[in-house]
Amino acid sequence: MGNARNLADGETRYANVSGDTFTGKTTVSASGIAGSPTLNIANATGNNSYNHSIETLSSSLGAGNTNLMLIGKEPNNFNSAWLGFEWNSNASTTDNYLTFGHWGANHLWTMNGAGHIQTVNGPAFLANATAAQTLGTGWQDVGYNNTVTTQRGGSNYSTTTSKFTAPVSGWYQFNASWVATTNSDTDGTFFLSVNNSTTTTAGSVSMPTTSPHYDGHVISGCTYLAANDTMHVKRYSSVSTTTRGSWPYGGYFSGFLIG
Repeated sequence: MGNARNLADGETRYANVSGDTFTGKTTVSASGIAGSPTLNIANATGNNSYNHSIETLSSSLGAGNTNLMLIGKEPNNFNSAWLGFEWNSNASTTDNYLTFGHWGANHLWTMNGAGHIQTVNGPAFLANATAAQTLGTGWQDVGYNNTVTTQRGGSNYSTTTSKFTAPVSGWYQFNASWVATTNSDTDGTFFLSVNNSTTTTAGSVSMPTTSPHYDGHVISGCTYLAANDTMHVKRYSSVSTTTRGSWPYGGYFSGFLIG
């Protein structure tokens, strides 16, 4: 340890090149740019598998407490973000988490000791088909008017319109099934429609009826959506059809953000 002495405000203090310890809060204030940062830590350890350049540890953490490092513009809501470690149990378990958050929106991304990753606000929904819905000939929108569980990541899926609206640009996965009562449809097109189009799709399949049995359709696909693009399910039929009325066998519509 280097020599220690009290300093007056504004007085200069230098760290000994052989090593030193500072007790109390320390502020480093200077201009910094790429290649010449305000604080530069050069680890001269050498070619090791794990070279510890910085260790920020808090031995007094209690269960559910987080030790974090803040980065951003200002220390207030959504003007800064943090990387942290949430401690919940001893080192023999995987219940402790690497976690990311914003000031004002905590633990948006977490990974436990087993490598399991969770994103708490990633958009996702699951809805079941509107029971006994009658659809005319030609192109019709298939209804899914009830979310099975509370959707995640906002109110992006509307049970009124049966449409999902992308909250952010990215790749999305969608899955849909639909069962009609017996009919004589000779077309059977089932379609994941982007922005209400009958040509832009995340997937399409044609499954004509197998009358006198139930008329089932299944499709899945992934696609890129820009923010505010919509996705919903259409079908094309040569005859009028009716969705199977006994819940939950009429079908489902689901989707989630891949990234």
